Amino acid sequence: MVNFVFQAGQWQPLESFEAKKGQQRSVFPPEILTGESIFTTFQLLSAQKRLHIPFWSFHKERLKKGWFYLNRGLQSVTKLDGLWNGHILQLELRAFEAFSSFPESCEGMLGRITLIGLDFDNAVFSIREKENTEAEVELFFEQSPRERAVPSDIKAPYYLREISDIKIAKQMGAQEVLYQNRQNNISECAFNNIFFYKANAIFTSTRECGILEGITRERVITCLKTAARQVHEIKISAIRVSEFDGAFICGSGHDLRWVKKIHGLDFNSKNIENFKECERVYMDHKNNNMQPLGYV
Repeated sequence: MVNFVFQAGQWQPLESFEAKKGQQRSVFPPEILTGESIFTTFQLLSAQKRLHIPFWSFHKERLKKGWFYLNRGLQSVTKLDGLWNGHILQLELRAFEAFSSFPESCEGMLGRITLIGLDFDNAVFSIREKENTEAEVELFFEQSPRERAVPSDIKAPYYLREISDIKIAKQMGAQEVLYQNRQNNISECAFNNIFFYKANAIFTSTRECGILEGITRERVITCLKTAARQVHEIKISAIRVSEFDGAFICGSGHDLRWVKKIHGLDFNSKNIENFKECERVYMDHKNNNMQPLGYV
């Protein structure tokens, strides 16, 4: 997987960027962001001969919430709001210029905007190739409870444990990790939210279970409800997983993927049609919400 960072007006491979920056910042590599920063990750797609991002307005709102959280205590909410409104257009135009100048086609790649501290000039733009992931995934169920370090609507760089757990999962033949909280309720995966389904009903963990309320998760809930599907945000006990007909995971990087196995529990492939219908509804919703980068 190749990673690039926009620095000094040009795109550079991550390795050369690290060599030049040394220890000045601790927010790279992008997969293991650390330090005082927040970020959002999105797909880069083309539409009508210009760069588009699915659900871009929601990503901007995610950045705003994270930036407010990052700088809480440094300024009043009123001042932060003024700073944000005064800089968001410039930030978006800089992002447009950066991603549009990528020397190759960035179609289908993952873009990331990272905000560091209060100063918008420190914003970092990066691109990475999508991993070659299978449409069907197996989840490794991590028995040790995990709790989020930040609120459910904040995407902040605390992924050291997740990176380590993913490596263990892959050694076990799985592609993702499923977590539970201290009350033994299902929370989320390392880098994806999870949904379960039974008949016409869809179930996903509530925010109290210790999840990131991901943008893709929110859009899945919205479009399925619009399609007259029953969607329930509840506490899902880990021992109830076998009661469901199937499951799927979702995230900004890879949309929806069907779960074929959770820690040895096989979901019958005949139930995949339920997932495919959810996927169809979501992809229609996504394609109708392709927003051009460069406009606020």
